[in-house]
Amino acid sequence: MNKIILTSLSIIFAFSSISGQTTEQKYAKDVKSIDAIINAYYDVVSGSSSDPWEFERDKYIHSGYAVITRLDENGKAESHALEAEYIPIALSPKEDFYEKELKRKVSKNGNIAQVWSAFEIRTDPEIESNIRGLNSIQLHYENGRWWIDSWTCEMESEKNSLVTEFMTNDDLNKSSAVDEIRKMEQLQVQGILEKDSIIIREILADDLIVNAPSNSVVDLNMAMEALKLGYIDYTSYEQKIDEIRIIENIGIVMGLETVMPTGLTGKAGTTEKRRFTDIWMYKNSQWVMIARQATNISID
Repeated sequence: MNKIILTSLSIIFAFSSISGQTTEQKYAKDVKSIDAIINAYYDVVSGSSSDPWEFERDKYIHSGYAVITRLDENGKAESHALEAEYIPIALSPKEDFYEKELKRKVSKNGNIAQVWSAFEIRTDPEIESNIRGLNSIQLHYENGRWWIDSWTCEMESEKNSLVTEFMTNDDLNKSSAVDEIRKMEQLQVQGILEKDSIIIREILADDLIVNAPSNSVVDLNMAMEALKLGYIDYTSYEQKIDEIRIIENIGIVMGLETVMPTGLTGKAGTTEKRRFTDIWMYKNSQWVMIARQATNISID
């Protein structure tokens, strides 16, 4: 039976390679960065019962000699090749199944990377569960792309609380975190003054929300479009930070900023003083802004 399944999988891979796009064309974006390949790692196993299996995509993000190791609740390890991972999946009826990543910690040196990643298993992507585990994923960079070489998984149980410990272990030094956030604030000022959308995009979270001085609430796309079209344009932007507070993986910045709008920006030619609050989150080994509020207190 196992031979039949493996043969069937081989036919699927072979057929795909001759039917239109190559696997490289289809999945190249999945392996361009560590974040991309880990996102794909979870994406390929997640989906509804009506979604097709993504064996081809999964195989593409792994190296040819990838080894999978799973530890049971007693700590006993069992290792196998990637293809063996597909056998129990192919033998079982497909059900709604989602692996939701909870926290990621990345360590990279040269062309080698180690990723610690906590996850939760759900039957509905929006409903939390208490089924959680921790992955240890090893990768290398070669020929212009990342490869997953191996991964080890252990589930949380009554005998261990590895996910809870991983989630609550604060690896942020508060002093260095304050310095890093201060640098991110400086990057924000630089990016806006230089109208550099690349700098600004890199420091903003995908789900950013801003309570703008214009008394409107905007999201990431709206903010980036405003910068692109010239509605965020200043000849001068000075920032005075009064306080930076670190609470777990959240950084809160409060202060005063003085700007001189120009071009299409409202009240061009004036000097505006604002009280502001920026909220940063540390995730995937970097600080990103998740929310901002700015209120004009004077306009001259």
